Amino acid sequence: MNKKVALCFIMLVLILAGCDQLEALKDAYTQTRVVQLLTQMPTSSPKAMEETPEIQPTQTLQETVEVTEEVTPTETATEPVVEQTLTPEVTVEETPAATTTPEPTPTATPKSTDPAVYLGEPKWVDSFDENKGWAVDKDLFTSVAISGGAMRLQVLSAYDGWRLAPVNSLTNAYVEAAFTTETCLPDDHFGLFVRVPVMSEADRGYLFGLTCDGRYSLRKFDGKVGNFGQMVSLIPWTKADSSNPGSNQTNRIGIMTIDDNLIMFVNGQQVAEFKDKTYPQGYIGVFLGSKEGKSFAIKVDDMKYWLDPQKP
Repeated sequence: MNKKVALCFIMLVLILAGCDQLEALKDAYTQTRVVQLLTQMPTSSPKAMEETPEIQPTQTLQETVEVTEEVTPTETATEPVVEQTLTPEVTVEETPAATTTPEPTPTATPKSTDPAVYLGEPKWVDSFDENKGWAVDKDLFTSVAISGGAMRLQVLSAYDGWRLAPVNSLTNAYVEAAFTTETCLPDDHFGLFVRVPVMSEADRGYLFGLTCDGRYSLRKFDGKVGNFGQMVSLIPWTKADSSNPGSNQTNRIGIMTIDDNLIMFVNGQQVAEFKDKTYPQGYIGVFLGSKEGKSFAIKVDDMKYWLDPQKP
């Protein structure tokens, strides 16, 4: 047994020694091959390897910059797109022509509320170029004359006086006249006398008038009450914004009667409306009055009426 062990030990030592010699041979061969490779390589290659990473990026960047600087601006400058964008300027000149098309719109004016406008041609007109049948005389209350294209009335007492027009009795109508004051006081008044039942008596009806200082009122007169009659104020004296107050001023006064509706106008503008059925129809005329004296006078012109009017 001891001999076998010894033999095995000897063989192990020999194997280990062979391995060491084999490794030594391999190291020697490796060193020898490296020397050969280094000897065979050219001496300039190490410099080339060092310069390659510096030269290649530089050349690549230079080529890229040169291409972008030469190609991109040249293509943009040669394109005719800029010239084509100028053509839409023609549409700016055509725009004003389009804005002129809505011009017909202002022609649609609102409907007038002035009866003398929207009612059309009147049924009857008196311009007082001649006397068509008025009572031009003097009584206890007024003095009347027609001349110079107007009818002049002057007060002769402290009571209202009137004259009736030479026309038929009216039911539904719009009556209007132009009144021009001479020298007047604030309370001097004038206007229209309508729906007088009997022309020969002329002692009943409605009086719509205006003062010299621009106030209007609606009164109802019944001359058959008592010895001097009765004057009832339906609408008290009220400021009319559409009036032209003062001496030597002209105002258009109008009253529309539709059944029991009494609608009043001053210079074409409605100032009031009242319902009363005391006098359903009658004759028309003008009146004036003054509480201060006998010097107040007016001139009447362009008296008219329309039949069967419509409310504004």
